[in-house]
Amino acid sequence: MPYKSKAKRERARWMTLREAVNHVQAAECSDEVGALKQLRMALGDGDIPAHWAAEPLPPGFYSVGDPSPFSSDQVPTDALYWDSVLIFLDGDGRVIDQQRYDDEAQRPPLPRPRALLLLRARVVELWPLQGQGRKDSSQTDSASTTRPEMPVQRPASADAILRAARELYEQPGKPPNQTEAEQQLLAKFPGTSREPFIRKVLQSPEFKALRLKPGNQRKKRKN
Repeated sequence: MPYKSKAKRERARWMTLREAVNHVQAAECSDEVGALKQLRMALGDGDIPAHWAAEPLPPGFYSVGDPSPFSSDQVPTDALYWDSVLIFLDGDGRVIDQQRYDDEAQRPPLPRPRALLLLRARVVELWPLQGQGRKDSSQTDSASTTRPEMPVQRPASADAILRAARELYEQPGKPPNQTEAEQQLLAKFPGTSREPFIRKVLQSPEFKALRLKPGNQRKKRKN
């Protein structure tokens, strides 16, 4: 196995904010907004070790060996900060850092979009996936990282949900109502929440036209 530098091994112990949101979504079967809200609360409690990711080197600058993946700036553990800070989840996720500075001369001229790294073992401990029990708090992070982690069940794409819904309604017999269809799609895509992902597809005109109205006979389907 090729040698990995200490910096690369250390980076592997941390996940991006986007990865953390995906993990919480899968563990809690929640939507993106709910998962991010839980992470904000945990960060505001100082319950998840976190680092700002190191800024990329300016053009023309090079480092000897692999640089540290972390910035030397401290990540706030203030509940008010994490409750109100602006966060974008595009790519790896970005926190628009507008924290207060004791020395105003240190304040950057514009808010900084910053990548945040969270300790993977702690995120997995706080939000264990189905079939994983919560770890004893006496276990160390280094011990937990030696155990293989279950893959995160990411939400299904809209195209995948649409294909599965069409297959469901093409089956012979009485077409399922919306609740029955939602339950079957939730079982097929356990990492995807009912609202808005699955429900949005099932409420489209295509599937509304296929469902029976209360008291009506089954409609003929178009070829």
